[in-house]
Amino acid sequence: MNCLVKVYSKLYLETDDDSWSARPSKDLMRRLHSEDSARWIAAFDGGRISVGDPVNSFASSDVLFVPPWFLETLGLEDGEQVNLTFEKSETLPKATRLSFKVIGDIPADMDVRDLLEEPLSQLGVLEVGQMIPIPILEGTMLLLQECEPENVVFLDGEADLEIEQDSPSASALATTEPVEHTQIQSFTQEEEAQEAEEAQEEAIDFSQMFSPTSVYGCIGPMGILNARQSNQKVGRLLG
Repeated sequence: MNCLVKVYSKLYLETDDDSWSARPSKDLMRRLHSEDSARWIAAFDGGRISVGDPVNSFASSDVLFVPPWFLETLGLEDGEQVNLTFEKSETLPKATRLSFKVIGDIPADMDVRDLLEEPLSQLGVLEVGQMIPIPILEGTMLLLQECEPENVVFLDGEADLEIEQDSPSASALATTEPVEHTQIQSFTQEEEAQEAEEAQEEAIDFSQMFSPTSVYGCIGPMGILNARQSNQKVGRLLG
């Protein structure tokens, strides 16, 4: 069934309504009831939502009220007219598994499954790639990555709900320090090798110092003192 409908946020309702289902005007509901279905699904270009109880206002117009976040997700303005397709819930497969990825932060001690059970039942239908908010957690969203048995499913009864949340990689943290330690250790070994090489160049062969052919010739008291000082320096470097 197709018809031209004006779409508004539920903020325009006379009474507060934070449910996740869409609410039609009485006139629109009459048109839907002309065909038999256990539950109707409003199919927008970019998302689907189940149709709930009608509202008393706008009785003579085809109007649909949706949750504010849903209207924002679709990129629609209040009062905008759209050509909607209404699908029977019986034409969609029943969900058996839903896998969500968290976009944002969730307190470690919070189980969001408890927060989602009723809103998801009200929303009624989900499809892969859809983004939904998490009640009471402003700014945190859920991305539907997978659903079974098909990419578009109807929520009727219980389904396995999986929540994936990013966390720092333990393996990355574990390998960072050893890498840095290895680099420092490598630099230290290179410095020690360089110092040892310099020490060998400065070392004096005392067996040649007293040779007649030695370049040092005859060594006096000052020469011996200098040789001892050099020997002490070599000892410190090599020790």
